[in-house]
Amino acid sequence: EGAVKGFLCIAADITDAKRSEEARLVSERKLRRLIDNIPNIVFKGYADGRIEFVDNKIEALTGYHREVFNSGRLKWTDLVLPEDRSAARESLIKALKHDGHYIREYRIRRKDGHVVWLQASSQIVCDAECRIDFISGAFLDITKRKEAEAALEKLR
Repeated sequence: EGAVKGFLCIAADITDAKRSEEARLVSERKLRRLIDNIPNIVFKGYADGRIEFVDNKIEALTGYHREVFNSGRLKWTDLVLPEDRSAARESLIKALKHDGHYIREYRIRRKDGHVVWLQASSQIVCDAECRIDFISGAFLDITKRKEAEAALEKLR
């Protein structure tokens, strides 16, 4: 009574799973280091103007924390200056008719009211029904370049 008469043991070799998980973590750390150390701001956007950011550099650029965008409370299109919206839309339509890639320059208004020039390099990814699934890309602040170009133009 109460004596152990035997036991059952089941073992599984999880070495490959552990190696795969370790490799995935190393890869994620490398990608994070790359994203954190480039001047560009990496994004994933949607046709309705929503946008998600994977790094915090967006706050320095816009004055808004990335969670405001990632939650959908603020759409990227809300920041684009009204006079630049139609050209931005046209470049999107043109890209859809070709390979889905586009580079465009436009202005946004920061939270503090200042205007910033951006260059966006993007790739449109469509679903099986040829609808926009998402847009991936990177923003680069080109304000200083645009200001220098304007100053040179005034000298001419």
